[in-house]
Amino acid sequence: MSAGAVQPNVASVRTAIRRFNDYCSDLIAADMNTFVNRVAILVHFCKSDPVFSQIRRQLVCNPCVDFTEWLKTACDPRMRGRNMVFPVDEDDRLSLMYQVLELAESEGAGFINHLPTWFIIGSSKINAYIGAFVDAVVQPLYRDLGYKLRAIEESLPTNSKEVVSPSTLQVITNSGILIQQIANGDNNQQSTQVANEQAEVARSFAALREAVLASPLSEAEKSESMELVSHAEEQAKLPDPKKSVIKALLASLPSVVQGAGLVEKILSALKHFGHHAH
Repeated sequence: MSAGAVQPNVASVRTAIRRFNDYCSDLIAADMNTFVNRVAILVHFCKSDPVFSQIRRQLVCNPCVDFTEWLKTACDPRMRGRNMVFPVDEDDRLSLMYQVLELAESEGAGFINHLPTWFIIGSSKINAYIGAFVDAVVQPLYRDLGYKLRAIEESLPTNSKEVVSPSTLQVITNSGILIQQIANGDNNQQSTQVANEQAEVARSFAALREAVLASPLSEAEKSESMELVSHAEEQAKLPDPKKSVIKALLASLPSVVQGAGLVEKILSALKHFGHHAH
């Protein structure tokens, strides 16, 4: 939303969620004759609706995912049948699945040409490939985002005319600064700087987790290290993060993980980020 735009009220949020559910149901039932049009209708709604445009922005601006890099593997013909692999993290998975839909919308009928590369099925029929795509992407997106949308509905005030704050529409947990930008408009230079700094911290934490998983540590040591990383990241997301606590948590990580240089990168980014957070 741009500066000065009016936030939606309770009634419009409920209506938007119903429309999203209906458009997803239409897409799930699509075949070769209706698939392209129904993708276009759903994506257009997500981009233009005053409520869902705020949710859509979180999905496409998630700092923890790089759709372009992910797509390089997804479109690699050498990976046939093993392409549609999504992260186990719910927020990152939803972000990538939604961005696949925007890719489908942008490519139109040409998008269907990807499906034989992505899926190995016992048929050569277009409808069978569309069904495989729906099972792998549309159904899980509809289901898992639906959990978050139901939580939003349950948190809404009873007064249908009451204005709904941007924070109520938060579906991606690391998008707090982005939510604030939506509320204030996009022309706030400091908000943009803070968002960039938070995105850098989020990427570094994601890389730190990957370093832990790729390390020669035992499973028990990996589990303990992942817990330390999670606690540190939770502290970093607070409005006034205590850098001493974050530093102590990360300093407790095994040296084999410390050697990746990511801890220093996180602490360095937080030095700047903390000034804006106060």
